[in-house]
Amino acid sequence: SPDSIEVLKLDDLLRKRCSLPERGGQMVQPWYRHLHGDDTESGIRTPLAMTFSFEMAYIPETIQLVMETPEQFTVMINGEEDVLSPAEGFWVDNCFQRFNIPVRCLRKGVNTITLKTLFGADSNLENIYLLGDFGVRVEGRTCTIIPLPERLQAGDIGSQGLPFYGGGLVYTVPCPKPREGARLLMKLADSRAAAYTVKAGGQEQMVAFAPWEADVTENDGTVEVEYLFTRRNTFGPFHQFPPDENNCNPTSFRSEDREYYADGMICIPQGMMKDVCFEEIL
Repeated sequence: SPDSIEVLKLDDLLRKRCSLPERGGQMVQPWYRHLHGDDTESGIRTPLAMTFSFEMAYIPETIQLVMETPEQFTVMINGEEDVLSPAEGFWVDNCFQRFNIPVRCLRKGVNTITLKTLFGADSNLENIYLLGDFGVRVEGRTCTIIPLPERLQAGDIGSQGLPFYGGGLVYTVPCPKPREGARLLMKLADSRAAAYTVKAGGQEQMVAFAPWEADVTENDGTVEVEYLFTRRNTFGPFHQFPPDENNCNPTSFRSEDREYYADGMICIPQGMMKDVCFEEIL
């Protein structure tokens, strides 16, 4: 919406208005300040309500909300309070707590999640996340939940409904048989992931460095390739244009005075960008 603002920019704005130090690499971490009894700024509080909106063209059977420091917030799903229930385990890191959202609270069209808190120097304003068996369609800043794709084709998985996916993904690839006495190499140079696990002929190989190839001489007609993605498209940054795929640091998330800032969500390409090729070596 026209009055929307990124969480990091909102945090900066509130800290300026409340005369609090900005979060950054030079700040004193709240846990350290508390440990040493320096809580002089923790008493400065201002009421804050943040509303995150998303659209749903499809409602999955189950869906979870992931957030940090949930004890600091009151959460409302489409205006309903006290509807979340804790889910077992955490997501990615133990700071990311998971909660079940009752699907009865959701509806097709626009949905909102509102977080209320008393903002202060020790507050942590962070993005929140939705987990479940669903896909996502991105149009500018609008994210719409859609069904998972039934089948992935060669190409960027982001345009096929998985723009923010950062886990593992297995492709089953038809594989030819080499001629007698020859070796067969699978080439992965046209793929986009951090690393790959290739399973062929009952053996498993890790491919993590150039020349991005695996020996698949022994195969039963198919090869399984697990693409191991980074968290770049899960956590961002999302507004670099063009995106810097080889570098990510705290300043990458800040857009002030930068010409390459993009208003829409920008993800890096991931997946089997082209059909894999094979090379026979005699």
